[in-house]
Amino acid sequence: MKKTTTLLQKTMLFFLLAFSLIGYGQHFTITLDNFMSTSNTFEVDVVLIVDAPAEGVRLCAVSAGINYNPAILNGGTPCTFSSNSGCDSWILLPGTIAPELTGGGMNTISTINRANPVGHLRIIQVTSAISQVYLLPGSYRVGRFRFTNTVPWAVDSDPELWLQPTNDGGASNNIVSFSPYGAQAPIQNYTTTVPAGGTGLTLGYTQGAPLLRVLNSSLATVSSEASEEIATAFPNPFSITFKLNLTTVSNELVQVSVYDMLGKLIEDFNVESNGVNSFSFGEKYAAGFYNVKVSQGDKTQVIRMIKQ
Repeated sequence: MKKTTTLLQKTMLFFLLAFSLIGYGQHFTITLDNFMSTSNTFEVDVVLIVDAPAEGVRLCAVSAGINYNPAILNGGTPCTFSSNSGCDSWILLPGTIAPELTGGGMNTISTINRANPVGHLRIIQVTSAISQVYLLPGSYRVGRFRFTNTVPWAVDSDPELWLQPTNDGGASNNIVSFSPYGAQAPIQNYTTTVPAGGTGLTLGYTQGAPLLRVLNSSLATVSSEASEEIATAFPNPFSITFKLNLTTVSNELVQVSVYDMLGKLIEDFNVESNGVNSFSFGEKYAAGFYNVKVSQGDKTQVIRMIKQ
């Protein structure tokens, strides 16, 4: 009986190991980072995080569908929304792919494939058998992408970027294709719903919690009198409170004024320069955009904050 139990245990262990090797022990995250914009462009990193297993994976391909608020276009018509490739309005910036992926020879395709009811951008990292790459757990930039509008963005608009969770209405979902580390096959495809009931893929930004930023701001971030930054604010966006960190060496009194997007004064007070970083702001603020005006002497800076 003892030998039978041992054999049964070994058999079960073998199947559990095989089950893990075919990919069901994996977990990935696709997210967005380092957003920045001009009057008619924005750029954002698409990042792949290999979370598990410890031995790593053999990456075969990555596809990401990114939705945005089409109201930002302000009547602009970037590229042709029915195009499936070669869209010059949504491009990969050269030299921005992580070295680990570049070394594997991955090629990126970027497309715009629908305008309404939600603007949709798509990127695909495709490989061939000789260019698939081995990745240990860690964070890898799939690429930095630039979206160019044909006119300036709508003033004070927000792109509200979020990652498409399922293949809904013809829009691409997020897919990671991989094999176990060291294996040539089988290739597994992970989405937010496959394997069924699994959690193999997590999205960094969703429709309920998009990446929020201000485009074509009507308020300059720094006044014309200021030649240098006075303070930094963190975290931004914030969910509960944020703090200010004074970056000047002046001992002059600091005035802090906080306004909502309608120009209503929310907070206004003076504080000694050595006491600025002891204050927390925003606990009672509603979700939305705020302008934080920081003044010291003849210098003034306005910092745009977002509460999620």
